[in-house]
Amino acid sequence: MLIQVPQGVDLYGETDRGVGHVQRFERAELEDIIRSAGLEIVEIRDFNRLGRYAWKAHHLSRSEPITTTEARLFDLLVPIASRLDHFLSTPGLSLLAVARVP
Repeated sequence: MLIQVPQGVDLYGETDRGVGHVQRFERAELEDIIRSAGLEIVEIRDFNRLGRYAWKAHHLSRSEPITTTEARLFDLLVPIASRLDHFLSTPGLSLLAVARVP
């Protein structure tokens, strides 16, 4: 099973609510949820580290949801951001988990 959740409780705000997020998770919390569901964790990794900076900047600069233009701009930057992800050591904007039934 592949699970993707928003990461970083400190980043939660109006921007999250605008895109339908109810909460953000930390790694340990996601691990606990997966294990309590009776699943075995195969891997958990940070995803979209560069996006975390953009999200935080947006969150700090204003309280309104992300505009269509901002979303399209970030979509154009995804190929570059995904290549840079491997070089950054900061937490990602999201967590990707792979879990399976033991």
